[in-house]
Amino acid sequence: MGSSLAHSLPCVAAPVAAEGMGLVDGVHAMIAADAKAFAEAVIDAYRDETLWNVLSAAGLDLVR
Repeated sequence: MGSSLAHSLPCVAAPVAAEGMGLVDGVHAMIAADAKAFAEAVIDAYRDETLWNVLSAAGLDLVR
């Protein structure tokens, strides 16, 4: 996930994948605990240009 964030690619992650990275849900990445929530987060990030841009910029800033 770190390499995706470093390339400004918005990410959706399970809580266990986000542990210890300092990720804030909806800021650095979307965090989803089950398959339905994960799929909805992917769709939301893809369809919402503002959300995509926020996740892209904040994720990159986090790994810098």
